[in-house]
Amino acid sequence: IVFEAVRQCGYSLKYVVEELRQDRDIALEAVRQRGTALKYAVTEMRQDHDIVLEAVRQNGDALKFAPKGLQDSLWLQPENIQRNGLAGQGSRAPVVEVASLSHVPDHAQIAVQVRGFDGRETALTFDGDGTVGDLAARAAQERSVASVFLVMPGGEVVRPMAALTKLADFL
Repeated sequence: IVFEAVRQCGYSLKYVVEELRQDRDIALEAVRQRGTALKYAVTEMRQDHDIVLEAVRQNGDALKFAPKGLQDSLWLQPENIQRNGLAGQGSRAPVVEVASLSHVPDHAQIAVQVRGFDGRETALTFDGDGTVGDLAARAAQERSVASVFLVMPGGEVVRPMAALTKLADFL
């Protein structure tokens, strides 16, 4: 009942008993529905990177309810969150595999081939300073979704906090 309540109205987290406000899934669902519900999360949940990320994605003003250390995190700044298409834990998002990354000869660009589990392949090109978050955002846009789980060559699933990692670091 509580999970459904916060799914419909994130602010209902305010009225949830503390024991249940300590439940990560309940806190995540609340901030996905209403980012500023982070204000009513217990301290431990406000310190959780994934919960703060989802809150700021929903509403940039939610960052003010995070601890100072997270407020200063570059990857959690609202302008960077908008460029971050990486799905967070528990998100409902498709998985996209990076089939290949390579330098474009004679250009300061990186060519990326991505493939979804539906078999659809997409070729993307980024400037040399492109990030993993940029790649995920483009892959999500190509699939008409908000975010994707990005699997790099070798099987590593990229976490949202790595969004500012340069694609060149994977070459």
